[in-house]
Amino acid sequence: AHSIEGHLGRSIREVSPELAGPLDPLIERVFRTGETLRQVDLTVTRRVPWGRSAYLADVYPFAWREGEISGVGLI
Repeated sequence: AHSIEGHLGRSIREVSPELAGPLDPLIERVFRTGETLRQVDLTVTRRVPWGRSAYLADVYPFAWREGEISGVGLI
């Protein structure tokens, strides 16, 4: 686990590699379309005793530079 400061400036792949695969296409879609994706169901295989975790994710654009999305956030 990382502190909030440990997440800043790091990619999803660095913080939680198991989530990168399912989230990458969603992040790319938000960059491409600018739409907000709400309550997306994600089931992820993790290195934990129970093996799988389920999440609801919101993925949204949050920063713009020169009229283009330059950042995507997720909860």
